[in-house]
Amino acid sequence: YHAALANIETAEGKFYIKVHRDLLFYPRLFEQREAIMSTANCLHATHESTPLATLMKNDFCLQKAANQQSVIILGDSFANDTYGAMRLHFHNTQLIRLPQSRCQVSVYFYLDEKSDCRHYLRASKVKTIILAMHWSGYHIDIQPDIDALIADGHHVIVIGPGVEFDDDLYGLLSRRKPSQSVDELIAKHVRPERFELNSAMKQHYNNKHILYIDRLAWFCEFKHKCTVLDSEGNPFIVDWGHLFPAGLDFFGRKLAEHPFLQHLK
Repeated sequence: YHAALANIETAEGKFYIKVHRDLLFYPRLFEQREAIMSTANCLHATHESTPLATLMKNDFCLQKAANQQSVIILGDSFANDTYGAMRLHFHNTQLIRLPQSRCQVSVYFYLDEKSDCRHYLRASKVKTIILAMHWSGYHIDIQPDIDALIADGHHVIVIGPGVEFDDDLYGLLSRRKPSQSVDELIAKHVRPERFELNSAMKQHYNNKHILYIDRLAWFCEFKHKCTVLDSEGNPFIVDWGHLFPAGLDFFGRKLAEHPFLQHLK
């Protein structure tokens, strides 16, 4: 750290502040986030070259799934947020996070007969499947795959988009003027298109076969009124949209309070 800072002190102030922030202010929170993720014994971070048959043969998560309430979480980096949040509050549930190298949620991720997703999900016998993504409007394109999951007896839960900003949250807070409130800052930099997407997804998934989780509503009372800090001033968001430990805890508590998720606790 000292060597890195010594080289950067002569650089432009803005660049120096950014690197200084990453190195000195957030290590503890980054470590806490990683600890939450690494405590999981079913985070399948196996190498892509590992044959699926080998993975499934040696997969103790599949072996335990038959004797324990289990959930499979699919998606991108935002699925990691859901995974971490549930790790904190769903202590009696076996959480299986299948990475994108094994199951990329895209068109035909389940309908394709050769898909690793299809083979793994069928072999697992796990009924509850959670889809958590950044989402960019292609939720309609994967509807046939979701329909196929439901037809095969799976219970599908879709986690909607979260609050996002046009810059890293800590950077915004660190540059806030004394005369500017946090609410004013958030209102200026929140991405309104995420609210539009959330509304479209809520309407699309408004049926009895899919449980849609309106994640955005838990963080934002309305479009320009969002909670980004806990009572002790710890940030919920690490960058522009992913969750820090305080955010994982908040999100996990909200999931645990959901009336249709009580059976998973």
